[in-house]
Amino acid sequence: MSESAFRGKIGLILTADSEMEREYYNFIPAGVSLHFARIPLSLNADRVKANTEMAESSKIEEAADILSVIKPDSIAMTCTSMSFVRGKGYDQEIVERIEEKTGIPATTASTASIKALRKLGLKKLSVGAPYVQELAARLREFLQENGFQVVNVKSLGLKWIGVPSLNTIYRLAQEVNQVDAEGIYIACTGMSTSKITVPLEEDLGKPVVSAIQATMWEALNLAGVRPQLPGLGRLYS
Repeated sequence: MSESAFRGKIGLILTADSEMEREYYNFIPAGVSLHFARIPLSLNADRVKANTEMAESSKIEEAADILSVIKPDSIAMTCTSMSFVRGKGYDQEIVERIEEKTGIPATTASTASIKALRKLGLKKLSVGAPYVQELAARLREFLQENGFQVVNVKSLGLKWIGVPSLNTIYRLAQEVNQVDAEGIYIACTGMSTSKITVPLEEDLGKPVVSAIQATMWEALNLAGVRPQLPGLGRLYS
């Protein structure tokens, strides 16, 4: 193990279009290294069909197998929509496929998000997402199937996510918030949140959990790392 990874190694499976590598580094403490593998992105204009096809693809196991060469302490499949699109339980199926292939503890962005929301004791959620409306509807259903009450959902309607600006994400969270929501969930690991989580929590007066934050938090936990990092919100404090 290299000197930079004396606490552990995290393997991350990204989609081919992800530009978020730098953001993931904002969520790790000293002594942890990150390692990336990519899976193809379906260009099917029907995003629900495209995400379903990729969720069922063996490309996930192939990417995990590539990562296993460097013996990471955990592996995370980071595409949120790909891990919730088929409904409750299918995210765990992806986890089991990765673990069976590699023997390494695994998670998905959706699996990690559910655990993070439960860790903070949140039940009533306002949800901000970048997706087209059909995917946003699938997200609402997935959260409700897992025991959460979704009081409001606002989606940007993006077919291709890109990299939304911090201002766009910040305003989305503010606009979706409702008084009866116990917390805010920002879906999609394409949404950068490391710099705005604490300001949002201060302004809204409630916890904010994002998919990318939760994914890294759970991947670290699976690797035996218990970080308490300032500036990353209540989940990390």
